[in-house]
Amino acid sequence: MGITMRGGAEAIARRTDWSTLGRYHKLVLMELVGSVDERIETHRIPASVLVRLEIRRIYRDAQIQDDEFYHFSNDLFLKDLGICRLALLPCGAELVEVGAGVPRRLLFRGDLRQLVRGLSFFLFRTHGFRPFYSLHLDPRQREEFNPDGWDRTYIRIADLLALHPGVKGVFGSAWFYDPHLETISPHLVYLRQRRIAGGAVSFRYGSHPAAVSDALATSATRRRLHAAGRYVPTAHYLIWPRESLLRWAAHHRSAVRMLAGKESRRPAENSRDEPR
Repeated sequence: MGITMRGGAEAIARRTDWSTLGRYHKLVLMELVGSVDERIETHRIPASVLVRLEIRRIYRDAQIQDDEFYHFSNDLFLKDLGICRLALLPCGAELVEVGAGVPRRLLFRGDLRQLVRGLSFFLFRTHGFRPFYSLHLDPRQREEFNPDGWDRTYIRIADLLALHPGVKGVFGSAWFYDPHLETISPHLVYLRQRRIAGGAVSFRYGSHPAAVSDALATSATRRRLHAAGRYVPTAHYLIWPRESLLRWAAHHRSAVRMLAGKESRRPAENSRDEPR
């Protein structure tokens, strides 16, 4: 669908203007909104996942949002399109991409020990590199970036896993999974440690421009240490196998306060956001 939409978008842009293209994309979203209830049943999405809440937000926003919002250059529009297609499932602190896979090159991004450990992990614990759920940050859900919000997110992911036995687990890649943050930004350690304690496994991926810019964007401390050569933002993968996550959820579910009927925020400007 993505390729078809992009081809149609290019044709519309050539023949009309950007405003018309935005209205076309808005119409596509509304068509998807109209069929979402039937598709939720087909895709076996549990009630705890916040699809209907986000669909209502997308519908409301379409009444007031500028046409320019609905362009492929806007990451927030792409996220809304993914939600309407049920390719991205809103689980709270993160959007969950379905049908993702862990890149095999991850095995070779660390030292020999990571290669050996990774081969054992993917051979004997997950039995392969796909399909997994993959995590994606939505800046409109920044209020859920706290320990309770992440617990709620993973409870919802466990609900998804329970209905989809073929999915091997969930993974995310981010600078805030770096174990060096224990001394640099200790308030973010929960993002990694709470999952490691529940059976998740961490793999080093390495530094790259996006990890550096995201890590330095909101912290003067990290910027100062980076400028002094004492901190290099480094991305790590955190992979939580399904059985470990399901056990964690069964043990912690009664202690996690789930929120019902919580209204989503209005769309933020098109920019990445991250923990501070």
